[in-house]
Amino acid sequence: MIVLVYVGIMGFSIAFALGMAGLPSVIMAEIFPINIKGSAGSLVILLHNCGNWIVTCTFHFMMEWSRTGIAFVAFLAPETKGRTLEEIQASITKLSGR
Repeated sequence: MIVLVYVGIMGFSIAFALGMAGLPSVIMAEIFPINIKGSAGSLVILLHNCGNWIVTCTFHFMMEWSRTGIAFVAFLAPETKGRTLEEIQASITKLSGR
C-alpha cells in the first residue's frame, strides 16, 4: 500500500512539473519587455513561490474541511437520481423537521 502512495505522489509531482509548474516562467518570458524582464521575472517567481507556500501551509486545514464535506454529502445530502423536484423537496423538508 505504501508503494501505491509513493507512486501516486511521484506521478502527481512529475505531471505537475511537466505541466503547470513551468507556466509562470513561460508566460513571463513572452509578455514582459526586455528592459524590465529581470525585475518582473523576479517578482513573478516570488509570487509563484509565495502561492506555493500558502498552499503548503493550508493543505491540512483544507483536508479537514474536505472530510467534513464528504461526511455531509454521504449522510445528509438526499439522493436525487430518478426523483422529481417535488420528491426531493419533500425529503429535505422531512429531514429539516418542518
